[in-house]
Amino acid sequence: PSTLGDMKMMDEIYESVHQVISEQKFRMHPNPASESMQLISNTGISNIKVINITGQTVMDIQVNNERLVTLDINELSSSVYLVTVRDRHNNYSTQKFIKK
Repeated sequence: PSTLGDMKMMDEIYESVHQVISEQKFRMHPNPASESMQLISNTGISNIKVINITGQTVMDIQVNNERLVTLDINELSSSVYLVTVRDRHNNYSTQKFIKK
């Protein structure tokens, strides 16, 4: 279970993981999710990283400039994660999601 301290740590990780582009480059749903989630981008996605609350990369997926990617999150523990998407132009965008 997440605590307020975990959320503060996640916010600090969020700020330091990558250069974050201010506008949202992708959408994801559902959020919270339990088994899978979809990532939708107007530009092609080339890489997806899922980062846990301690800053470890728990998923690192190369994709071929897809605009829609279904991510299987079944094996992840219930927690808060960051999803960082790199597009085909090497721009990064990061969002939080909750694994139920």
